[in-house]
Amino acid sequence: MFFSADQIADHHSSSRLGIEPFEPKLLKPASYLLRLGNQVRRWERQNSPIDLMTENCSELALGKSEQLSEFLIEQGDLLLVSSLESIWLPSDLVGFLSTTSHMARAGISVTCDSQVVSPGFGQGAPCGLTFEIVSHNPSPVVLKFGTPVCHIMFATVGRSKSPLQLSRSIYEASQNPSGPCLSEELARIGLLHTSPFKIEE
Repeated sequence: MFFSADQIADHHSSSRLGIEPFEPKLLKPASYLLRLGNQVRRWERQNSPIDLMTENCSELALGKSEQLSEFLIEQGDLLLVSSLESIWLPSDLVGFLSTTSHMARAGISVTCDSQVVSPGFGQGAPCGLTFEIVSHNPSPVVLKFGTPVCHIMFATVGRSKSPLQLSRSIYEASQNPSGPCLSEELARIGLLHTSPFKIEE
């Protein structure tokens, strides 16, 4: 069951959930609206393919972070943009992200289907989220710092019965916005050089 606006506000005021800065006017009946930050990185087209299983795979294709009060996005562009807010979640809450209807009606996807904020995210040190923004609009669109672009919804998570040692998100400690770190995360948990497939001779 998703939290109501009252539950989100109560958890924030009692320091059981972190959203900073917190603006009560951005509360919705079952969500809170997150805003665009001002750190922007733009993917550039490369002739060579990007191998996500190599370390620092975005080094050549992902532009450096720029601090911008507004920026232009064209059809097919992929931009990584920081959230204005920093987030932390307790271990019994999970967050779900969803592009606002305003953005969707303009052909803008804010999450690129990356919609889960894991329980415990940012618990050690609150941190921003990275929006993966794609435009499907045939015309250029201007996006501005501080614009509400994304809902975050919260739901409770059942208590685990076994003491599983689960890895935390590698992006909690990374520069925001950062490129993909798939190989780095797999290396950290010892799965980088293993394969789930067995090829029969």
